[in-house]
Amino acid sequence: MMTGRSIIKECIYEAYLQLLEERETDNISITEITERAGVSRVSYYRNYSSKVDIINDYLKDYVEYYNKKNNLVSSAEDFNRHLYQIL
Repeated sequence: MMTGRSIIKECIYEAYLQLLEERETDNISITEITERAGVSRVSYYRNYSSKVDIINDYLKDYVEYYNKKNNLVSSAEDFNRHLYQIL
C-alpha cells in the first residue's frame, strides 16, 4: 500500500522524467517539476534537496525491489557486487 509520501515521491519522479524527455536537467526548474507533479514546493523539499536526489531515490527503491523480488542480496552494496559479477 502506498503512503501519501510515496505517492508524492512517485508524482515528482514521473513529472521529472516527463520533463527530462523535453529538455536537459539544467533547464528544468523545481517549480516546473512541482507544477507538473501537482505538489507543493514544500512537499518537494520535504522529500528532496536536489534534482539528483530524485533519481538517486528512485534507484535506491529499485534496488530494494530487485533484492526483494529475486531474494538475491540484502543491500545496495551487495547489489552492486552482484551486478558487477553479471557484467
